[in-house]
Amino acid sequence: MGKSFNKIFIIVIISVIFIQGCSSKSWAFPFVKWNDKNYVITEDIVEGNLVGRELGKVTKYSTSEGSYSGNFSNYYKKGTKYYEIVDTDTNEAIAIEDSKGNFIKAVNEEKWWEENQNR
Repeated sequence: MGKSFNKIFIIVIISVIFIQGCSSKSWAFPFVKWNDKNYVITEDIVEGNLVGRELGKVTKYSTSEGSYSGNFSNYYKKGTKYYEIVDTDTNEAIAIEDSKGNFIKAVNEEKWWEENQNR
């Protein structure tokens, strides 16, 4: 019952999320888009001393599903800034400055899926 059950459970959960997303026109998770990559917003705080140079900012915000290019977010408003994280490849993760001045870690979507499919 162990690993087989876990895999079936994960497939069912992902299917439910997908079906809900299709029917309600809402995103599966909050994200930002930068440099043609999607980054999933985490709950991890990046300490200020680990925040590097500014990379860009949100130029388009929408809560409606669709195809968006450029620096887009379904969570952060237009003008929200993106930063590099010291000693972290920007293909892996970036920092997003929230409205309270906190820096939130956003992980490359491909990496996020890899890490979360085994849970």
